[in-house]
Parts: sequence; C-alpha cells; structure tokens
Amino acid sequence: MQVITGIILIMVGGWAGYRAIEGDIFPTYIASFTLVVFPLMEGIFPVSDAVEKIPAYQESLERIDHITKHVPSEVENGKKLKAEKPTIHLEKVSYRYPQAQEDALKRLTLNIQPGEKIALLGRSGSGKSTFLQLLFGSLTPTEGSLLIGANPPGDYGEGIHELVSVLNQKPYLFATTVENNIRLGKKDATRDEINEVIRKVRLDQYIHSLPDGLETQMQEAGQRFSGGERQRVALARILLKNTPIVILDEPTVGLDPETERSLLETIFDTLKDKTVILITHHLIGLENMDRIIFLDRGEITMEGTHTDLMENEPRYRSLYLMDRAYLS
Repeated sequence: MQVITGIILIMVGGWAGYRAIEGDIFPTYIASFTLVVFPLMEGIFPVSDAVEKIPAYQESLERIDHITKHVPSEVENGKKLKAEKPTIHLEKVSYRYPQAQEDALKRLTLNIQPGEKIALLGRSGSGKSTFLQLLFGSLTPTEGSLLIGANPPGDYGEGIHELVSVLNQKPYLFATTVENNIRLGKKDATRDEINEVIRKVRLDQYIHSLPDGLETQMQEAGQRFSGGERQRVALARILLKNTPIVILDEPTVGLDPETERSLLETIFDTLKDKTVILITHHLIGLENMDRIIFLDRGEITMEGTHTDLMENEPRYRSLYLMDRAYLS
C-alpha cells in the first residue's frame, strides 16, 4: 500500500508541477498540498500495517476472549477466600480446547498434599501447560472437578496469586532497583526482610558487593547478572510473597549444568516447607521430589518416587542415566 501511495503522490506532484508551469496553479498551492498530505500519510501507513497483522493475532485474541469468559470477575459474595495450607485435588478432570478433536487432559485424578514436592514431566503437548492454566483458574475443567483447598481456583479471583507463585524460565525483572524488583513480592517489606530473602537465595554477598547494593538499577544489573542470578532474584521475590504453593516452570532452562545444580539445591532448600510443582524436561534433581509424574497425551503414564521408578521403570531409568551423561 505504501508503494501505491508513493506512486500516486509522484503522479499528483508531476501533474501539479506541470499545471504550475502553465500558470493554472500557484506554486504555493503545491507546497500547501505537500504539507497537508505527508503528515496524513504518516498516520495512515501504521494503520495499514496493523490491518495486515490482524490475522496473525486472531488466535491469540480468541484465547484471551475465551479466558475472559471463564474467569469470574468477582469473588463469590464479595468475600476474599483463604487457604493457608491447601490440598490440591483433581477428580477425573478433563479439558478440551475449542475446535480440538480430543481432550488435552483426560480424566486426571490427582491429590497433592500440603508441603508435597511433585515433578511433572512430559513431552510438548502432553498436557502440562493445560494443567497449569487449570490450576490458576484461567481454564475451567470440561469435566470433573479441581479444588485448591475447598474451592475451585476460579473462585479465588485475583486472590489465587496469594496462594500460588510461579518461577518460570524467564522471570520478568522490571527496569527499577534490585530492591524494588524483590519488593514486588510484598510491597510493605522491610529492608531486613529483603536482606533475609537474598541471604536465603545466596545472593547477599554479590548484591552487597555492588557499588549501589540493593539500589542497583536492573537495566545495569541485567547486563552483569547471570541467568542463574536473575533466577535467584525472582526466587527471592517468591520467598517474600510467601505463597503456600510454588510452581517451578522449567526454571533451569538455558543454564549450564553447574549453575543448574546450584540453583536447584537453593530452590529445594528455601522451599522445603512449600507445596512445590516442578515442570521440567531434565531429570536431574528429581531425587528430591516426593513423587514424579509423567504425562503423555493428557494421561498419567508413570508415577512414583525416584527410587521406585529407577527400580521398576526401564524407560525412566534410561532417561535419567542419559540426562546425567548429557549434563556431566
């Protein structure tokens, strides 16, 4: 469209110049025309680009609309629901996305007790992401029930974030100080509380060695902090928020083996009193989990402790040994 508009402008300019030479149009009219048209074109060009991109974003818009329809706008009766040490209970939960040919999750039954450590493994498309969205109330089961404590996740409204925190592979750190990034977990946190959580995640010596300490700006720290250190900043934020349930969504992706082991050791140490759900492709560190669950096509195909699976599941044993060889 920009090319066509440019050709039209050249043709109009040529015609106007010819008419000006003939004396039919004053040259000042041409200048006026140019001053009016070009600002208009600057406003029209972005619109045409945006229109061309609408189909690419149509699927995302449909998903947002679907989530909006299923998430309650207000907590029932206006009460803020609480659950200090909630059990997570799934009873024959199935979920099928609109226009999908089969369920993403199929009659999943699972109980996770307060303080239990669960590892959830599976290939892409196995149902892990669907499980997380159901847990946050972004989706509602097509069949069956999912309860956190005594209530479905959607009933908590925005209060679900007081129950569940997430540490993913690329936590967002804002362009403000290190302290403010950590304080997002608890707005009224004291400096002593912040110093305590950075000590727990083993960042205190490094942060206090910086010229501005906790006042260091993250756009500067983003360049000098490693991937593992950025994960520790995000983990400190979660510790400050102090939710009873913590989801670790591929938290060590992209880290070198030594950093991965160190970060996992810190995570298991600092979250020992929390309910932890670890989503991962790596099998390193699973010795620390109470249960390991394999999902395949929305169904549980393997479940047990690390020791049980090593003894009784050749597939798990093979994957574990292969992972150790790769990371060693």
